[in-house]
This record gives sequence, C-alpha cells and structure tokens, in this order.
Amino acid sequence: MRIGDALYFSPRFRFRELVLDDPKILIDAFRDGVVGFYLDPASRALDAGDAFAGGLISCAAIDFLALACADSSPIDWLERHIPDFRGNKPVAKHFWIAFRHGLTHEGYIKSQGQFSLEIPELFATTGPVLVINPRILLTAIRSAQSQFCDDLTPSQATHLSARLHRYFDPEIIASRSEENLDDGERTAE
Repeated sequence: MRIGDALYFSPRFRFRELVLDDPKILIDAFRDGVVGFYLDPASRALDAGDAFAGGLISCAAIDFLALACADSSPIDWLERHIPDFRGNKPVAKHFWIAFRHGLTHEGYIKSQGQFSLEIPELFATTGPVLVINPRILLTAIRSAQSQFCDDLTPSQATHLSARLHRYFDPEIIASRSEENLDDGERTAE
C-alpha cells in the first residue's frame, strides 16, 4: 500500500525497511500485515453489518495465509486450521469454490451460497445451500493466524521468509531503489 512517497508491507512496516531474514521483524511485520490489511478491515466491515464485504476480505486473508504460511491449497489450509472444516473437506471445498471463487472472479456467491450474521455456527447446510457466518469464520482465521505466529519455529520462519521474499522482493528492491534516488536527488540539490 502506498502512503505518500512510501510503499508499505503492513501498516507499520515500509518495504524499504523490511528485513525478512530477522525472525523477530519477520513475524512482527507478517502479523501486522495480516491483521492490519485483512483481519481488522474485515472486522470493521462485519461490525457495520457488511457481511458480503467482510466475507470477501476474509477469503483474501485465507488465500494469503495459505500461500505464505503453508504453501498449500486454501482448501487444505481451511481443513487443517479452521476447526469447523476439519474432517469436512467437501464443505471446505464447496465454501472455497462457491464463495471465494464466486466473489473474487465473478462478484457473487455461486451455487446458492449465502452469508448470514445470524446463524450461531460457522456454517449450515440445507440440501445444496451452504450458509456461512463470516464473523465466526473471521474469528477462526484470526485464531489460526495468531497460533501460527505464536508457535513459529525457526524452520517455519525460514520457509515463511523464503515465500515472502519470493512474492515481495520486487517491491522491496523497488522501494530501496526509490529511497536511493530520493537521497541522490537531495544530495544534488
């Protein structure tokens, strides 16, 4: 996200200052980015009663967490990290295809999927209809992300660092190049 002249990895960490090989900075920046750019905005949308927007941002968070933390498919990530989906891969797959794919690629929830802030559980099914409570989903995502960050082993930190380098090195390099250009322009003046 660009704010003024700086490109940010997270609300607190600029790309030009990001040191992904330092485990403490890595986990602080990762946590700050997921919470600041995904989980808190989804929560604000849900607090406003915007289930559709909160659900869509939650799907984006799942995408990013599956990619960055586990380098696995989001359906596998859901089944492993969201308790209500454990042992229920068909429902996790239905959710991912109807909700995430539908919302992201076509702008609507497919296959009779529905969001509801009123159901007391993460999901309910009636025949082909899948109803998801995005607030409960978000709580489960937040818990999974927090547990990942709290329990990060040195080996997992190395893998997370490598994945984030793979996805964000162009931004890190560009941000540092911009900084060098800015410093050079100030020196020349």
